[in-house]
Amino acid sequence: PQFFSETFGPVNGANNANGYMGFQTLATYDINACAQACNTRPFDATSGPCIFFNIWQSVVNGTASAVVCSMYNTLTDLSTATNTGQGNLQ
Repeated sequence: PQFFSETFGPVNGANNANGYMGFQTLATYDINACAQACNTRPFDATSGPCIFFNIWQSVVNGTASAVVCSMYNTLTDLSTATNTGQGNLQ
């Protein structure tokens, strides 16, 4: 998407990084929709705007489930993609 570039991925893990601003569920795995959510995320007065997002789809008992767009106000790298789920959630 415009103003964004792929930093890493795809990997089998969501980010566990600093600068977390929240998340939004999406109807489909749509990178452009996640970028738009990041661009329109309210500005954080302390740490700034959303500049990085992580889109991932949860899998429960082997079945694809929610698509989640997580937003951050700091850049990150592959070393933070450590959230691989727990129990039946992957």
